[in-house]
Amino acid sequence: MRSELSLKVMTFNIRHAKGMDNKINLDAVAWEIHKSQADLVALQEVDRFMPRSGFQDQARSLANMLNMQWCFSPSLHLGKFQYGNAVLSRYPIVESSAERIPGIWEKRSILTATINIHNHLLTIVNTHLGVMPSERKKQFFLLMNKLNRIMGTALVMGDFNMRMGHQYMQ
Repeated sequence: MRSELSLKVMTFNIRHAKGMDNKINLDAVAWEIHKSQADLVALQEVDRFMPRSGFQDQARSLANMLNMQWCFSPSLHLGKFQYGNAVLSRYPIVESSAERIPGIWEKRSILTATINIHNHLLTIVNTHLGVMPSERKKQFFLLMNKLNRIMGTALVMGDFNMRMGHQYMQ
């Protein structure tokens, strides 16, 4: 007998928790995630120890506020200052890895997290692709190569900087 599993997932470019009022407010980000009741959250533009966001470890802080597991992948790494992607999960994260991918304006990364959901493994792939079409095309094909190497079920999430109708999204 097969059992059905229902998950609520969310992807959210948090812009280092900078609100529309240009103020850093991690509590507001946590509230939006809480309201969504998401089980798995892919975050982009997450700061760790950056001066602009008050030296917060945003992924860890959000995980603590929401009672979730977390992992992080730096796209930009300047000493202890980091900026990148994160995954939050209500289920155990059993493994995670980061892979840097080239970018023209900003360095980018792909975060892969293996989640144990009731003894079933699900791989989350979270990325933030570039804004320039030429770089995005290269990054997209690197992402596809990554997906082809994953065994089992995978869910791709992120900020792809393209519309849903784009040919790559088909």
